Amino acid sequence: MARYALNAAQFLHTFVLAGIRRPATGASLPSPDQGNAVPQARFAQQCDRLSSVVDKTLFERLRWERTEAPVLARLVELAHGALEDRGEFELTEEGATNAVKRFVLKVHGNRIAALTLCLADGKAELAIHPIERSPYQIIPGGSLTTPFDAIDEGWMAASLDELFARITN
Repeated sequence: MARYALNAAQFLHTFVLAGIRRPATGASLPSPDQGNAVPQARFAQQCDRLSSVVDKTLFERLRWERTEAPVLARLVELAHGALEDRGEFELTEEGATNAVKRFVLKVHGNRIAALTLCLADGKAELAIHPIERSPYQIIPGGSLTTPFDAIDEGWMAASLDELFARITN
C-alpha cells in the first residue's frame, strides 16, 4: 500500500501536469445556493454522453432499464389491474421480449385475442391482434398510443374498452 502513497508535492505536481489548478488561497468551490452549480439535468446528460462514448451497447441497455423498463412494467400492471375485478378475464403472457409484452386475452378460459403492450418514441402503445385457435375476429384498427406521462388507470381502461370493442365472433 505504501508504494502508491503520494506526498503533497507529488500530488500537486500530478494535478499541474493534468492541467488542474489549485484554487487560489481562500477560494472555495461554488455551493448550490450560490446558483453556480451545474444543473442536475445537464449533469445527467453529460453522464449519459460519456457512458455512450465508452460503450454504446451497454449504455443503451442500461438507459432502457433505467427509463423505459419501469414504464413497460407499469403498463403491464395497469392492464392486469383493469381486469382485476373480472375473474372471467385473464391475460397470459406469451411471446414477450424485454421491449414488447404480448399477452393472450382469455375469457372463460377461451383464447380470444393477442394484446401487445410496447414503447416507441416516448409513447406507450397498445394493440390487439387475432390469434390462432380463436374463433373470434378483430376489426382492423390502429394501435392506441399516449405519451409516457399520460399513462394511468383511466387511459388503460379506455384503451382496453376500445380494443375489446374490436373483437367480434
